Amino acid sequence: MDALTLQLAKKYVDRRTQKTFVCLIKNGTQIAARVPWDDNNDLFHLWEYPRVDRNKGLNMIGLYTCPKSQAINNLTGTLFKNASDDITPLQFNFGYVGGNHGYNHIDQITATGHGKVVQDIGSVWTINGKNYLILDIVDANTLKTIQDYSGTPTFPADNLGSTSGTLAHVSGATNTEDIVYTAKTTLQLTPNTNNKSVALVLDGKEIEDDGVYFGDKFDLVEKYNIINIRSLQTYLKANVGGSIKPNLADDSLAPGITVTNIFTHGRNGSLTVKTGYEMFIGVASVILGAVQSMKIGSKAYIPGVGVVAGKDMSTVVTQEGNTLEFINTAWLDANNPPYRFHQFNDDLSKGIALGYNTGFGMAKPITRKTGTKAGAYSGENKKMYPYCRFGGTLSAGNYLEVVSFRVPLRIIDSDATCLYWYWLGNDIYLAFDYHQSIDKTIELPSYMAGMKIEQLDVHANTTIQGEIVSAKGIKVKVINNYGYGVLRLYN
Repeated sequence: MDALTLQLAKKYVDRRTQKTFVCLIKNGTQIAARVPWDDNNDLFHLWEYPRVDRNKGLNMIGLYTCPKSQAINNLTGTLFKNASDDITPLQFNFGYVGGNHGYNHIDQITATGHGKVVQDIGSVWTINGKNYLILDIVDANTLKTIQDYSGTPTFPADNLGSTSGTLAHVSGATNTEDIVYTAKTTLQLTPNTNNKSVALVLDGKEIEDDGVYFGDKFDLVEKYNIINIRSLQTYLKANVGGSIKPNLADDSLAPGITVTNIFTHGRNGSLTVKTGYEMFIGVASVILGAVQSMKIGSKAYIPGVGVVAGKDMSTVVTQEGNTLEFINTAWLDANNPPYRFHQFNDDLSKGIALGYNTGFGMAKPITRKTGTKAGAYSGENKKMYPYCRFGGTLSAGNYLEVVSFRVPLRIIDSDATCLYWYWLGNDIYLAFDYHQSIDKTIELPSYMAGMKIEQLDVHANTTIQGEIVSAKGIKVKVINNYGYGVLRLYN
């Protein structure tokens, strides 16, 4: 082993024994960010890129814990939370697109012995006064279709109106016999994204090779385009007659929306997500989320929300079969929409916090309060859906951005319902919630000592007794058995 290799090995060992670090492990399509978790365990986010199906993009697999003694490049562990569908799509034009979702106005039809071949993909057919394109030849008895441009820019394609019928040839086909179909199924078009890229950036340096790396800050930098459906329709018709199937996610297809994400991994397992949306087309019925969470348990707590479906969301409630929708009439302050969302397992020993930083972009209260709904908690699958924007339309040329967070929760303070923090640049955003009266110092890691305290959102029952994080932490008083605080810590 040469001197440089020895020096690097010693650096890694020294870094591994520190209490605060982010360890990046890259192994083919798997990417992990491992951090210290508790006295005995580390925690790691496990990602994959590219995903083998759906939009073939960046996907989070899950959060795992593992013994500190486990080999650093061993990507096995105990599942802390499944996250395989936590990559968040956009909802527009009455469907979910981006993330793991694709344009949902695709029909797969059963047309026994249809006689169509690859050369017929992109040909135009008509039924009931509307035109449809052959999108794909699945097999000798099955086709996929998409409507040719519907004439509505914010709704450029729709499904076949009937579950059975006859499609007559209009143009482009080699085999022009009628298509008689007897059944149909609605599908999503995936992949429906192109020009995808993901960079792994550790302490400002891009990592490309497989290996184990240590640092203070790890970013996953993602870019992709959601394809403009009108561009796809034009592309199909222009390429009809070819001997190979057209690439429905060809990078030449024009964007409808460009999505950018920067996932910053914090040394406590937190993720700060900086998201941008650049609009190249106008869209309707817009829901933007930026973060969401699959089930970690059946408990939920949403500060800033009152009673929903008989449940007081300012307490920890048990979610049952009904969906809880956090509409504006349930907000406790119409000028301060709820922006922190929490799920817990039954004994509250672990959970997930997610939501938005209210200082930036769409999450500013003055912007977000114009929406009618702040999010929802699904009764069917117990997923948490915070919304940074709900409803309305967007126009070509619009650019929107939002900063969000998702933090795995463990018991740090035995009196607290939850206590957690995430980083934005060098600043730390810290939140705490108590459902009991306390008068104590919240003990915090030594790396926060000496930072200044800015009070961003402090409940009326709560007093922060100090302007600087002491060597022990932050002195807090809560009365009347409930209070919370959201603080910015900075130098």
